[in-house]
Amino acid sequence: MNPRLVKTEAADERLTPPATGAGGGGPRAPVQFIELSSSDSDSDGGVGGSAKRSRSAAGDSAAGKRARVSAGPVVGVDVPPGFLDPLPAPPQPSRGATKQFWKAGDYDGNPAGGAEPPPSASGLEHVRVHPKFLHSNATSHKWALGALAELLDNSLDEVRNGATFVNIDMLENSKDKTRMLLVEDNGGGMDPDKMRQCMSLGYSAKSQIANTIGQYGNGFKTSTMRLGADVLVFSRSRGKEGKRPTQSIGILSYTFLRSTGKEDIVVPMIDYEKNGLNWTRKLRSTFADWNTSLHTIITWSPYGTEAELLEQV
Repeated sequence: MNPRLVKTEAADERLTPPATGAGGGGPRAPVQFIELSSSDSDSDGGVGGSAKRSRSAAGDSAAGKRARVSAGPVVGVDVPPGFLDPLPAPPQPSRGATKQFWKAGDYDGNPAGGAEPPPSASGLEHVRVHPKFLHSNATSHKWALGALAELLDNSLDEVRNGATFVNIDMLENSKDKTRMLLVEDNGGGMDPDKMRQCMSLGYSAKSQIANTIGQYGNGFKTSTMRLGADVLVFSRSRGKEGKRPTQSIGILSYTFLRSTGKEDIVVPMIDYEKNGLNWTRKLRSTFADWNTSLHTIITWSPYGTEAELLEQV
């Protein structure tokens, strides 16, 4: 027979047990103990029934225990609604912009990964510049006023082209009511080619010109990205010898690159050329590409129509 553990609880110890007779025949005092018995009977061992309560702390046998476990489903257990539903998918990382400059670089591009760009027709490798570089590049300006001074230096360089003033103002974005910094001068402006050189990374024509401040073509990008996440550039040029004036609009938008998951720096630009008294669209590739650039600028700039853009030039 299998051994069984039985816990016996004695009656109140304050009760005085009856005395034992001289001949040993009288009633015995109840004894508190734990009995290990090999008997199957709960009454064995001489334990008084009136002063004790007995209960089994183990089953009769392992086989009996297994039988009781496998007998029928558990009754009376309520499972909350949805308890067994599959766990939701982890949330995707947010692409929302942060107003803290030093945290704005927490951006990994398209989380799902994008297809590699096709090789160029010439067979040369395409050098890719990740949008995160815009932020890391702008950290060269520890203080915002240093970035503003960089923009003023660009206007100072335009003195040789006839600039007489530079205007600094604070405007309100009509779309989201945020504040915008305006820096403008009345210098010679940039034609479409110079505009693209200005918005490119690491290109500078000033290295061949004496007495100019920006020698490496990086100050415009570092300063604008330090002061804000997006920069919208308007420029008007007199053209060669004052003939065929042009005006260009371009946007370098960290918000646009983050929100669309770009893994290359894309800078939408549009150009206009003056014919007589009217400004006409100047195409560098196709009309569809020009419209795509216009749509992107309108979507991510403070101005909602082409007419509003032209009012700023």
